[in-house]
Amino acid sequence: SNTLWLAMALGAATSLFGAMYGSLNMSMLQLAVNPEIRGRVMSINMMAMGLMPVGVIPISVAAEYIGIHEALLLAAVLLAASVVLVGKRFPEIRRIDKG
Repeated sequence: SNTLWLAMALGAATSLFGAMYGSLNMSMLQLAVNPEIRGRVMSINMMAMGLMPVGVIPISVAAEYIGIHEALLLAAVLLAASVVLVGKRFPEIRRIDKG
C-alpha cells in the first residue's frame, strides 16, 4: 500500500487474526491430545513453529531464480501434494472426532 494509515490498519488486522489463529490452534491441539502426551506434542508443535523460517529458504531461492509467482505456485503444489500423501498414508486422521 502507498498509504501509511492503510498499511498500519491492515498490519494490525493481520496481527489480530494471526493471534486468534494461534490461540485457536493451541486450544484445539490440546483438546485433541491425550493428557499424558500433551507436553511432547506441544514441544513438537513449538519446534515446527520455530523451524518454519528454515522452510522459507528454498522458496526464497526458487523465487530468485524462477520468479515469485512461480515459486509460490510451486509451494502451493507441494503443500497440496503433501496433504494428499499424508491423507493417504494416515486415513485415521479423517476420523478424528473430538466435538
